[in-house]
Amino acid sequence: MNITRLPNIAVLLILSFWLAQPPQSQGQCALPNGIIFVSNTLDEGPGSLREAIHCANNTPGPNTIRFNIVSLQDQIFMVGTSTMEPLPPLTDDGTVIDGSTQAGFGLNADFTPKIILDGSGVDWDIPINGLTILSDGFGVYGLEIRNFPYNGIEIRNGDDGRIGDPQRMNIIYSNGEERDIYPLAPVTGMYNGSGIFIRSSSTNVTIENNIIGSDETLSAGKGNEWAGIRSVFNSFNNFIGNNEEGRRNTILHNPTGVLLVGSVAQRVSGNLFLCNDTAAISMLQNSNGNKPAPLITSPLTSGIGGTAQNNSVVEVYISQTDSCPDAVCQGSIYLGSAEVTGGTWHLAPPYHNGLELTGGEAVTALAVDLSPISANTSPFSSCRTVIDPALCATSQGEVFVTQTGDGGIGSLRYAIGCANAVAGPNT
Repeated sequence: MNITRLPNIAVLLILSFWLAQPPQSQGQCALPNGIIFVSNTLDEGPGSLREAIHCANNTPGPNTIRFNIVSLQDQIFMVGTSTMEPLPPLTDDGTVIDGSTQAGFGLNADFTPKIILDGSGVDWDIPINGLTILSDGFGVYGLEIRNFPYNGIEIRNGDDGRIGDPQRMNIIYSNGEERDIYPLAPVTGMYNGSGIFIRSSSTNVTIENNIIGSDETLSAGKGNEWAGIRSVFNSFNNFIGNNEEGRRNTILHNPTGVLLVGSVAQRVSGNLFLCNDTAAISMLQNSNGNKPAPLITSPLTSGIGGTAQNNSVVEVYISQTDSCPDAVCQGSIYLGSAEVTGGTWHLAPPYHNGLELTGGEAVTALAVDLSPISANTSPFSSCRTVIDPALCATSQGEVFVTQTGDGGIGSLRYAIGCANAVAGPNT
């Protein structure tokens, strides 16, 4: 952001506010209210983020790390360039890193992060994370985390934490690298990086309002190596996204959007998936009890219906693949949700935000347990092409099959759906 574009009085007011904040002294690293200030982008020393995390780890929480750098420009922290070390893990319960406190955040309605953690300044010989969290009650807000050889954020046995909220998004991309074996790593094995990695029985972690797999432009080529979000090793009762405005994650351009491996009660709801290569939601090793995806049996412009497991809510989405035609079916635009009754469900207009369906669009759906205890979520269903009964047949009731594919306009599946929707006789 260019400071010269702002009125002089606005610049003075903003800078005077941040200059008036109490400085962090070396003798007492945290204020009595638990606030710790970061005042520069150096890799170490007084006022650095590294020093602030050390302070939080050694000061009984709760603590909040705030940013007090005298500038309205983006602040880039090139991690490890002087220490050759990753940032220390968060080990004290109740530690919050709040990048939204940096001057310029929210100015001119720009709520993208001003604090950027970048791992590209070092040729790492160990697989480091942008942030490693080993504590409970944590919070991470208003950060851009990019270019680390392993994960953007790794949460290990951390409970009751939050990554992002409706006012303070994180942007996490380009983490993980082609090199997956590190001879100097403390544990041998393959290190496949993800945007966010939840592991080791982490519980009640909420991930909302983040962009995972690209920067604020949503452009391609910046996905995380293995998955946008990966949850493994008996992680339980975690919440990825929400149907409410301002709480959806945008997960895009990753090989897999959300990868669940041996984890249960992972609620994946309301998120927007775009251009993930092989799957939007993938479940392995009995994750979420292998909850089955719903079936869409009636994809009409007048309403979408189908079958699903009882005691579930079905969320319906448009699958948008215009910019990535080779990507798999995935929910990109939320249409609404419908409760399953007697094994069936139906979603009728008005759709979310006044959206309208047109013939030829692709729709998909996922199912979420009604129980607030289990909250298991299914993968997405196969996409179905929306049928407009007013246009899919000729005035003589003729419906033409023009291609051999399993779906889409002109397929036999589409023709049968059209014939079922249009009063006969049809040919």
